[in-house]
Amino acid sequence: MLFLVKFTSDPDSFDVVFWNDRWASEMAQENKFTVPFTKSDDDETQIVFFGSRSEMRDLVISLPEEAFADVEHLERVSTAVAKSSDESESVAGGKEIGACGPSLAPAEAMP
Repeated sequence: MLFLVKFTSDPDSFDVVFWNDRWASEMAQENKFTVPFTKSDDDETQIVFFGSRSEMRDLVISLPEEAFADVEHLERVSTAVAKSSDESESVAGGKEIGACGPSLAPAEAMP
């Protein structure tokens, strides 16, 4: 899974933009990737890349904005809210937050 993190001016929130499988599939059909790849056996839209660390880094750095879609805005959960819920309890909308690191939740789940 590949995603882009966009930091905001608010230190307690950021946006996560997920990989656009449709865009990747179109680029694969046109053979426009700079590293070797194949399509997943399970899902024809899922692309699997093969390359060295530096090749993959160069690929990711060169990706255009349209390579990503589906923005999720996340905000830090207050300590009181985090303590009142279980470590991996679902938050509004069925989104889960994990117990690792600071507690984060989708912005729409915030009170």
